[in-house]
Amino acid sequence: MNLHFANIPEHNSWILSTLYRGRKYNGDSMSPTEEITYTSEPVDVFIRLDLDEQNKEYGFFENVTDTTVLDMSHLELSNSKMVQFPSGLYSTYYTLYAYPEVAAFNSNSYMVELISEVEQEEQVFFPSQLFSGNRTRFSWKEEEDSYQSKTIVNYGAFPDEYSVFIGDLEVMQKEIDEFEINYSGDFDIAMSSWRAPIDDNYLFWFYYAPTDLSSFQLPELPDSFRQVYPSYHNDSLELSMVKLKKYSNFSSYDDYLDGRSKSELIDESTEIHELNNYLYLHKESAVKVNLKLLETLEDPFSQDIY
Repeated sequence: MNLHFANIPEHNSWILSTLYRGRKYNGDSMSPTEEITYTSEPVDVFIRLDLDEQNKEYGFFENVTDTTVLDMSHLELSNSKMVQFPSGLYSTYYTLYAYPEVAAFNSNSYMVELISEVEQEEQVFFPSQLFSGNRTRFSWKEEEDSYQSKTIVNYGAFPDEYSVFIGDLEVMQKEIDEFEINYSGDFDIAMSSWRAPIDDNYLFWFYYAPTDLSSFQLPELPDSFRQVYPSYHNDSLELSMVKLKKYSNFSSYDDYLDGRSKSELIDESTEIHELNNYLYLHKESAVKVNLKLLETLEDPFSQDIY
């Protein structure tokens, strides 16, 4: 659908976000008409205009349709605070997401801030009194050309200062029936991604398991899936990514499973450490399948879990 704007002030970059997609446009001015994808009307839209380094203005527009004209002359000034980051890192990204409802951390959110290649001290801008909860995500690499990255995710109040956590990951065996990783650090959960070609696409299986799991068994896919993708075969699966995770509010994988079964994975003080090892840096479109290990699999095409 198209968004239509009027009375656009001068600015040097901008953020546009819906509950399903967010993007920052650097070095570019908003046009009177902009197209957005992955949504259907009516839609609620968050917009931030970066007037200069110190002044960012935002607006939130509800029930927007293809015929709505958004007046940009009455935006509000963003709040800000200084955040400290570690130095000497590569490919650094900091993202701030906001939730429209209190404690709705398993729902969709709006991207309201994005900083790439962060400095040791950054001024982070956020909307004042508009949303009810926050999620921040800080990602980095410790070696410039590494396939391995680390991420810290925080829910609720976002940190004033970040520090790196210790951890390393090496994939020793990468067959689906003979899988082994060697790692250091404090982690309870291993998520592995397995891909197989189907036509001009890829199918991805995502496993959530204890860190010492050494083999996987795939369930049979329903006939409805095989009718759409008759070329898919389990024996063509290959490992594409391994992610280790540690939740601050769980002390073991069993605790994690219990919290997930009760929909109590995340609260306003949760911090998650992630260590990612990508075997393939792919940008292909994909069909994603999530296997909830050690639980009854009723719908293999359910949404991603956190």
